[in-house]
Formats: sequence, structure tokens, C-alpha cells
Amino acid sequence: LHIGDCGHLSVSADGRTVISGGGDGSVFILHLKGVRQAETEAMGEDTTRTADVVLINRADMMVQGERVQLLEAENKNLQSELERKIAHLHNEYKITMQEKREQDQREIQELRRRFEALQAASTQK
Repeated sequence: LHIGDCGHLSVSADGRTVISGGGDGSVFILHLKGVRQAETEAMGEDTTRTADVVLINRADMMVQGERVQLLEAENKNLQSELERKIAHLHNEYKITMQEKREQDQREIQELRRRFEALQAASTQK
């Protein structure tokens, strides 16, 4: 499968997937079917020996790696922008709440003044 040597080989726990990495930078992922012929015949499964091969070459891996790095950088920028917007909104909220509290205090003082004026007018009568 590999042009050069096969430096890495890994088999899944169920024995149906084999991954090999070669010195040429390629990675093969083999999904095996029908490997355990005696077991599958006993269970009535298809016993044909087939394998699905997926080839990933070094250039594709590098392109995908660069794409991942760009997406991670974009994600970091978006998170920073979101944090800035959250801080800005929080600050606006604090300012607005302070202004509303001050407005409420002025209204309360005006209502007190009117109440006291009405009370004074009613005691004079």
C-alpha cells in the first residue's frame, strides 16, 4: 500500500479496522469485513473478504491541518469579540440602571414634595 516503509500500524479493539502510516506520509484506514470467517459463518453473516480503503496523503493532511488552524484562529477571534461585546453590554446595563435609579429618586422626591404640599394645604383648611 505504501510507497516506502510502513512505520506505524494500529488495529482496533474489535479487529475490524487497521490504520497504517507510511514513511511516504500516507495513512491508510482499512475497514475489514469477513475477517473472522468461522465466527461469521456460524452466525449466518456474509463471509466475503472485503476491505474498504481510505487513503489520506501528506498534502491533504497538511491542507486540513492548516484549515483547522485557520478555524481555530477564527474561533478565538470570535470568542474575543463576543467577550468584548458582553463587557460592553454589561457596562451599558450598569449605566442605564444607574440613570434609571437616579430618575426614580427624582420622581420619588417630586412625589414627596407634592404629598407634603397637599398635606400642608389640607391641614390649613
